[in-house]
Amino acid sequence: MTLEAGQADVPHRRPGPAFGYVLKGEFEWAIDDQPAKVLEVGETFYGPTGSLHRVAKSLATKGRTRVLAVILHPRDARQVTIPEPKKREPRREVMRQETDMNVFVAGASGAIGRPLLAELARDGHAVTGMTNSDAGARVIAGLGAAVARVNAFDAPALERALRESRAEVLIDELTALPQHPSELAAAAAGDRELRLEGGGNLHRAARACGVRRYVQQSSGFFLEPGSGLADESEGLAVDASPRVAASARTYAELESRVLNAEGIEGVALRYGFFYGPGTWYNPDGAAADQARKQELVIIGAGEGVWSWVHIEDAAVATVAALTAPPGVYHIVDDDPSPVSRWLPAFARWVGAPPPPRVTEQEGRERGGEDAVYYATKLRGATNGKARRLLRFAPRRLQWLDQ
Repeated sequence: MTLEAGQADVPHRRPGPAFGYVLKGEFEWAIDDQPAKVLEVGETFYGPTGSLHRVAKSLATKGRTRVLAVILHPRDARQVTIPEPKKREPRREVMRQETDMNVFVAGASGAIGRPLLAELARDGHAVTGMTNSDAGARVIAGLGAAVARVNAFDAPALERALRESRAEVLIDELTALPQHPSELAAAAAGDRELRLEGGGNLHRAARACGVRRYVQQSSGFFLEPGSGLADESEGLAVDASPRVAASARTYAELESRVLNAEGIEGVALRYGFFYGPGTWYNPDGAAADQARKQELVIIGAGEGVWSWVHIEDAAVATVAALTAPPGVYHIVDDDPSPVSRWLPAFARWVGAPPPPRVTEQEGRERGGEDAVYYATKLRGATNGKARRLLRFAPRRLQWLDQ
């Protein structure tokens, strides 16, 4: 783990015991309610399974602090760093939901699932989180939600779990994305199967159990080509480069299933690229490592426009969607940015060198047509509808001012 001068890691937990050794600099560290310790080069620390790593900060005034960390985690652990949800001041009464609800969350231990469970609990809802792993069950229980240990491909068990939860609203955040973006191509078929087949079982169970509303994860970045930023009337990029088109068709099928079903309200949330704790786009995330290795490049003019959303802002918007009018919403921030702008700023934010620049042909040779599409053809999205109807107020993209 490398921390810039004065940089602090977010409070987090580990699914197994963690051992650390300071290689360089001074490191401030604390777990649970224990007092903070200042560790110097050669000193070690230990955090038991599930303990809150409350403080993990570089005390260096210049240069970097480096720590060798070893985490012994279960084989089925999807995350070795589980960010602790931030405590917030109570919201004004006008911001509360009119009625607390029973809410069932599929994909509850994933990147969006964790802050979503915390946000639902803060709003007073009774929450059941679905997972198919021991590690996921521990995460969900640790956030105070009931655990439904069930496989999305087991339709009868899924319906039983949903009926037992007495859910009024189901939030579908099912994904099978890899821990590293370089593995996306290999994971694509399994991810599509989980979303369409597993999600199909989930949707049928919701209708059979009398669930009132179904909230579906969709994409706010694979949008139909066109001029300017896209609003919710625009379709998805089903004729793009091969993998982008395949993903867009998956999202289009999900949206059609949810929005056209009879007897149940449908909401499709087109999230931007997630960033923040527990995502690829964070100083300790996989994309930051890629940037430091100069594996993220600007292809051509880098005019592809990316829409982003902080993972915690996405969770807040998702809770607001419990009672908003049905339909499609773009859950993106106010800063859609071309690659030529956001990538150099991201590199500075994570302490990486400036990204290399390559021609479109070189980009095609390195990463194929999809890499060129991401870099040069993605279309940004507007969030006016979410601002009006969800009272969405996203934070500024964190690294743009770097």
